[in-house]
Amino acid sequence: MLSIFLATMMTIIPVETIAPILSDHAQPKYSYNEQSLAYLAPDRTGTYNLYVDGKRLTSERRAITNFFWEPDDQHLLYLYDEKGDENYHLYRVDLEGVSEDLTPFPDVHVEFVDVDSSHPQEALIRMNLRDSRYLDSYQINLETKELSPIFPQVNHRESVIAGEDLQPQVCLNFKPNGQKFLEVYENGAWRPIWTLDPDDWSSMIVGLSPDNQRVMVLSSTGVPTRSLFSIDLQTGSSELLFSHPQLDCLRVYFNPENGKLQAAYVRDSLREWYFFDDEFQEEIESAEKQLGKGEITLLSRLSEDQTWFLAHRQDDSPTAYYLLDRDTKQLKLVLQEAPHLLQYTFGKMEPLHFQASDGQTIQGYFLRPPHGEPPYPTIVEVHGGPHLRHNWGFIPESQYWASQGYATLFINYRGSFGFGKQFAMADSGEWGRQVFQDIIDGKHWAEKKGLVDPNRTFIKGESYGGYLALLGVSLTPEEFVGGIADFPIVEPSSWMPEGYVSWGFTYEKLFREAAIGAISPLSYAHQVQAPLMMLHSENDLRVRLDQSQKMAEALKYYQIPFTYHVLPGDGHGYLDPQNRLFYFKEVEAFLSAELETD
Repeated sequence: MLSIFLATMMTIIPVETIAPILSDHAQPKYSYNEQSLAYLAPDRTGTYNLYVDGKRLTSERRAITNFFWEPDDQHLLYLYDEKGDENYHLYRVDLEGVSEDLTPFPDVHVEFVDVDSSHPQEALIRMNLRDSRYLDSYQINLETKELSPIFPQVNHRESVIAGEDLQPQVCLNFKPNGQKFLEVYENGAWRPIWTLDPDDWSSMIVGLSPDNQRVMVLSSTGVPTRSLFSIDLQTGSSELLFSHPQLDCLRVYFNPENGKLQAAYVRDSLREWYFFDDEFQEEIESAEKQLGKGEITLLSRLSEDQTWFLAHRQDDSPTAYYLLDRDTKQLKLVLQEAPHLLQYTFGKMEPLHFQASDGQTIQGYFLRPPHGEPPYPTIVEVHGGPHLRHNWGFIPESQYWASQGYATLFINYRGSFGFGKQFAMADSGEWGRQVFQDIIDGKHWAEKKGLVDPNRTFIKGESYGGYLALLGVSLTPEEFVGGIADFPIVEPSSWMPEGYVSWGFTYEKLFREAAIGAISPLSYAHQVQAPLMMLHSENDLRVRLDQSQKMAEALKYYQIPFTYHVLPGDGHGYLDPQNRLFYFKEVEAFLSAELETD
């Protein structure tokens, strides 16, 4: 009896311990000389700041989202938006922690493109300085902050990569009318070399071949899934290198010397490798065998490809990072995310498949609490995007609910990425209809399996997932005992901010077309019966605060009680550690109160 009590105690995680943790946010990178390791980690306040070899260099209030080494090995660049409004600035910091804003312009959004060792004092960036709607390319002197515009201005072009002299070389041009081209930059002008399908929204440039004659592109043009193409930069002739018939290609690896494809992987429930190089396969599988359960990602190649930097991801433990000596096959742990969490017992994440009411196979996951028996009180966690997806791995927030005894049901409904173009586009015109039905069908499947208690099931989601959560308690009030909607879309027909620079024109067009005829939670606000909590950050630029405010006004009109929190100084997501702590505590109190009432 004592052993059961102690085991249960080891699963109860103090909220202050886990609330600041962002999964897979360390993003470790070795310096150019391979002597120093930089990474992101929570400081004493819980804010993710930049560290090098254990020394904290920055002291930002909200989490830093991305960073890059400079070729001199003495400075790093990082992107940071102070208010959460996605006006990212480019900062530079030295190894003593002295930092400077290189782009101190008001209301400007900056994207980092590249640095080059042949031009150690310069970087290529994109910025909407000329016009708030468009990201143009600039070379910036990292010492003087002098900007050199690159003409013609980039405007609608996305996924720009640099060539020699830090000039843009290849880009994807997504025009507002739906036309899409792969283009090369020659003699001061862009030249189209390859035409993409109008519905190819997930395309991206992977990189250039070692001889700089071809570009590798992930695209679904002419094929049912996102696949790997090699495109000749002069003629535009294409070669299909890898394609899976049902699943989208997520990542590829090339031999750094000869540019030959070595491996690719896709994901249904778990990662599926496809190897084209026997030696590469042998070494990846050897490392997997040594590390045991989990998934390995090759992050970078060091010491002229003799040392590999690997990430090892698990579902019940934070990600760990290793160096692999390819000669000896020995692995060395160099970084562990959130090491203070290793003392706790976490739940396991099980893959699942079910048949939706119309026969479509839907994939998802079920996270069991580390203690207790089914049927569990359950949170149906709905992802946003809508073209994102749930993945297998360690999810701090859901593991915290698991430590309180809650299971989490994750459903990759129609519109989710990774399952081919047809599945991803199946949400068009189905917002609040078949997409939402996939959620309900998944819940009913789990009930029949005896996994979840239908009388103790909540629905919870963020952004588009918040929209679905609101539908859960309004369109189907009998299905859920409570709903939690974070920065939810409420009016699908009019929610998109005009000229939002972080989206490309293709994605914006896709959103607008998919939302035509969408069901709005406002139309069913009078049906809300279960307790509802909405949370929204005041500076959210993607889904503006007025969206949740409209739902709040409707609920007040119908005299329906609800809880509503506006979090200060944050954006689309909670990167301020105080807001994250507040969020965890409020959600925990909401869940426990409803179960006690029930």
